Amino acid sequence: MTTDIALELDLAVTADRAYDALRSTAQVARWFASDCDVDVAAGRFAAWGTALRGAPARPGTIRLAAVRPGRGIDLDWTLDGVATRVELDVRPEPDGCVVSVHHTGVPELDEGEAGLDDFWLLALENLRGHLERGAAPLFHDHTHCSGPARLRVHVAAPPDAVDRALIEPAALDRWIATRATVEARPGGAYDFGWRAGPAGVVAYEPSRRLRIAWRYRGDTVVTWTLDGDADGTWLTLAHEGWDEERITADHQMGWTMYAARLRGLVETGARWRRPRVVARAAAD
Repeated sequence: MTTDIALELDLAVTADRAYDALRSTAQVARWFASDCDVDVAAGRFAAWGTALRGAPARPGTIRLAAVRPGRGIDLDWTLDGVATRVELDVRPEPDGCVVSVHHTGVPELDEGEAGLDDFWLLALENLRGHLERGAAPLFHDHTHCSGPARLRVHVAAPPDAVDRALIEPAALDRWIATRATVEARPGGAYDFGWRAGPAGVVAYEPSRRLRIAWRYRGDTVVTWTLDGDADGTWLTLAHEGWDEERITADHQMGWTMYAARLRGLVETGARWRRPRVVARAAAD
């Protein structure tokens, strides 16, 4: 069984600038993988290292397959011995451009493995942050596959702004939830409108700390800690309660992607929008 993934993202930059972000090592390292060697004009696109599934050694498992000058590129990417194809396209729009990803033939995952859909959602958020705000990228470390999930990210906004993104239902619906319900007090409701996941507030200190119960593949706890500094807020996330041997790469990748989204929403404001999921269907 394989899966096709198709996503679109609106960017407030020109199509030429977005296309340039696909073409060189300096650009690709800011959104796709920090370990890369890219020169599309010379017919080269290689990436390797911990930001990619399987943490492949150099030269990696990706090669440039086709170039559409000014419009996009195609990549051949071997995943778990399976040949897959990635089409990256840029389309001009009156207020900027649209970048699309179409990844076909993605192999089925085992339970707990990091998904390629979350990988591409994170890559697109990195791309937006790089092009629109000059933000540093966030990458999931694919060598960290088990036990608790932990990450730390700097957000260029004060703690109260980050706190609002964690407790206001309208804000949560923008970056993570489907239909959020929040009662910001110990014992209060905290729900994303998902079939599993958040299961209530354990502790809450406004603009300092939020801890929630989490029910999926066992009972665990998620804690967000906010530490203000002169330039904004350090946001620390810890998802704990699993055995060290438990495969949790899916949660670790997911939280990295959602942290990038939260940062983007808070730093960008009203014009931030989620990428559009065009398709994610079984191919055979």
